Amino acid sequence: MTTDEIRARLEALRTEIRAERISYGEIAELQGLAEHIEPGDVELLQWAGVPEGHDPRIVVGASYTDDSHPDEPTFTVISYEDREADDPSVELDNGQWYELAGPDGLIAKLDAGIVRRTA
Repeated sequence: MTTDEIRARLEALRTEIRAERISYGEIAELQGLAEHIEPGDVELLQWAGVPEGHDPRIVVGASYTDDSHPDEPTFTVISYEDREADDPSVELDNGQWYELAGPDGLIAKLDAGIVRRTA
């Protein structure tokens, strides 16, 4: 889908939410489009199951490629939590934790294009 098509689909799903007739299939579709929802769009983020304050590009169950780690380039996010008040992190399928904040955090790497969602 193009960016314009995604935006149009998100607005169509918003219409279904507001009309109180969104289906389970449409909720699943919205969850799959979560990374395209604007960070301030609380209505769609809530319906997509993105916890408040979390970056919608980081999706539990999604796989990512990290160009900065050629030995383990692909990982899957299995949980997203604040282990401490100032330490938001994600748990990976290899048992490791990945910090979200800071210059080497996952969000900075997503912004720089070093990390990309693959599935």
